[in-house]
Amino acid sequence: MSSEHQIRLASYNVRKCIGLDRRRRPMRIIDVINNLGADVIALQEADRRLGDRPAALPARMIEDETDYRSVEIDGGGRSVGWHGNAMLVKKGLSVTAIDQVELPGTEPRGAMLVEIDGKLQIVGTHLGLLRSDRRAQLSTIRQHLGHTKYPAIILGDFNEWREHRGL
Repeated sequence: MSSEHQIRLASYNVRKCIGLDRRRRPMRIIDVINNLGADVIALQEADRRLGDRPAALPARMIEDETDYRSVEIDGGGRSVGWHGNAMLVKKGLSVTAIDQVELPGTEPRGAMLVEIDGKLQIVGTHLGLLRSDRRAQLSTIRQHLGHTKYPAIILGDFNEWREHRGL
């Protein structure tokens, strides 16, 4: 990633690959991913909800059907991410650091931090439903990013619905 290179980022809550028809169809998510034209994509709800939380969108499918690879953060488990968050990077981009941050709140939440080419920090997260939780979660992320020497961007589902009274 040269200093002149523009990087295109996207965020997508895949809702466990369940569509409005209430059917889990990962290939329909793959089709959307393939049409985004992004270099890095932060996914939310990339794991199933119950049990050992296997990937709703399997890493092998991502590798075989797209120009992306999932950033491995859970140590080779069945998930493609952490706390439901996953990060896809275009094949050829270099991931130079990975970190995970536990976020405070009423329900378990986390953030994935991925450093691209030693020049950009990207955070993928899915903030909580309560406003007080979201504020505390963003504060935790900001504190963690305070130690980075690179520009940073936060992507995700922020669970903000109000136009005038949000974060």
